Amino acid sequence: MLTTRRTGRARRRSELTQSCRTVAARASGQIGPAAARSSQTSHAAQKEPDRMVDQIPYSRRAMEVGDLVTKKKGKDQGMTGRIQEVVKSETGEIKLKVNRTAGGVWKLQSACNFERTAATVNEAGKSMPWFDVNTNQAFPDEFRLWIYGLQKFESEEKRNYESIWFILGKYDRLEESTIEFCWNASKLDEKDQKAMDLPLHFYPKDISGGEWIPKEFCDSFKLDMWDNIIAKDSICNSICYFELDHLFPRSRGGKTLRENLTIIHWNANRKKSDKLIPFLSEKEVTDLQAGLSLDQFLSLTKYVEENFHDRVAGYAKLKKMLTENLEWPKNIFCKLRRLTTGRDLWMYMSKRLEQYTLMVQEHNQKK
Repeated sequence: MLTTRRTGRARRRSELTQSCRTVAARASGQIGPAAARSSQTSHAAQKEPDRMVDQIPYSRRAMEVGDLVTKKKGKDQGMTGRIQEVVKSETGEIKLKVNRTAGGVWKLQSACNFERTAATVNEAGKSMPWFDVNTNQAFPDEFRLWIYGLQKFESEEKRNYESIWFILGKYDRLEESTIEFCWNASKLDEKDQKAMDLPLHFYPKDISGGEWIPKEFCDSFKLDMWDNIIAKDSICNSICYFELDHLFPRSRGGKTLRENLTIIHWNANRKKSDKLIPFLSEKEVTDLQAGLSLDQFLSLTKYVEENFHDRVAGYAKLKKMLTENLEWPKNIFCKLRRLTTGRDLWMYMSKRLEQYTLMVQEHNQKK
């Protein structure tokens, strides 16, 4: 009780001293009325501190989402990362989810394991702010410059931006009309192409090199930006199924706007995940050719031309094998990659179609 009274007297004495100093400063002209009011308001705000916040040490309280931190304990000591999430446990302990600059994530580790470090800077010595997802921008300005070939990233910059463009897990609504726009982008005239938000090479391309392929069949297929064959009327998990993809990942704050969207093969979309396209290695780019290739597609159509008297029936069967979900095995694309001739591809896919047809018939009979 005595301690509390003394503490109260000390606080009132401090407030009185501060008020006297403010009045004296105003009288001498050192500060204006507005600054004096600000000083008094600031001092008054300190009068009744937030008890919950006051219990947290300053070193932890200062850490916020987006801060650059260094690991000071454990086997990763000395490594840096960007805070993605700050969580307060039931016991009051502060835990951090941190995106590592070198790749990967530290999941909800104690804030005691980290210390806040200086802001990341670029070559010009200026602070590099992370992407503000609250704006109407589809993606960061640096990413836009890369899209138009006006920006290249050095290895150090890649590490910095990888950390700065941290994963948010924040999503917005999808506009289905964009799929039709992406599919038909290659048919736009030169004037409309120049008015597009993205260069043409990000959109699906028409099939080339198969002069023997019937037009109505060829129009149902295109080549995505990673050189995978995709089909317009394909069913989920079929060989040529495609998905709408955010060039700058929406998990990192990329908006679902037309300028940030294209369509790519579903398996390539899984492999790309939340990776940043400008920072992909040569191997990662090669791995994104994850579906049926153009050469394989042309080989299949050539097989139909040379081995079917009724080509209409042959192309109809081929389209069914490419666009319907025949419950392919998980490693289907690894197997297809080893098959290069039209005959081998046809035999493998045709056999699977027969097996799937029998499975469906047996299932219907049991009903």
